[in-house]
Amino acid sequence: RYFTVTFEGVDVDCEDKPVTRRDFQLVALTSLYIAIKLHGESRTQYQGQHRQVEPVQWNKLKFNLSVCASISRHQFTPSVIEECECRILSTLKWHVNPIVPSGILIDSLVNYFPSSLDPSIAMYVYDCAKYLAELSVSVPALSLVYIPSVIAYASILYSMDTLKGTSCEFSFKEKREYEQVVHDASNGHFDVHRAKIVNARNILEAICPNLQDLFPTPSASSSCGPSSPTSVKGL
Repeated sequence: RYFTVTFEGVDVDCEDKPVTRRDFQLVALTSLYIAIKLHGESRTQYQGQHRQVEPVQWNKLKFNLSVCASISRHQFTPSVIEECECRILSTLKWHVNPIVPSGILIDSLVNYFPSSLDPSIAMYVYDCAKYLAELSVSVPALSLVYIPSVIAYASILYSMDTLKGTSCEFSFKEKREYEQVVHDASNGHFDVHRAKIVNARNILEAICPNLQDLFPTPSASSSCGPSSPTSVKGL
């Protein structure tokens, strides 16, 4: 798979500034590193109606500066690559934002809900989790302590828990199926951080104890009452 970055509108005059082969290799390698940071995704394989995931070995590789340096057979050190990255971003006037919990993480985790789950329930959890993830940015006890994936998953779990005692409560089977699929898809990532997820979930509940009052109770075809005029129709 090829990763490319297209720079539009950038006029570089190289007539008086010849580029050495080594510099060209460094810029190419660093550009690859930037492209993967911005657009790279782990690969997963899905099977069956319920989106069962078959873990693949390359999901376990974390692409960082050390791995990037090894690609060059250590011709360039991580610090040299990092310096080149800063120069490229500065020249292009790019501002690269870190991954946030309310971004693609929530979207990806919600996609692993069981296919039997009513869409209106999935939408309710999605909306609540998005709200919590965005709220967490302004809470140092969350944003400065826990990684985005932990906050995102904790937001979903707390959102699911707000349905307890209602007709739309997640069944034990649905919750176990969801947790198993997420476990397989992440190669056990969330199991490793289980204690942190529980702590983050408790903090979310403490800062937003009335979450279920902020969003309409999920309404589906027949089991969860009449539809709400304020329901969101699509992700």
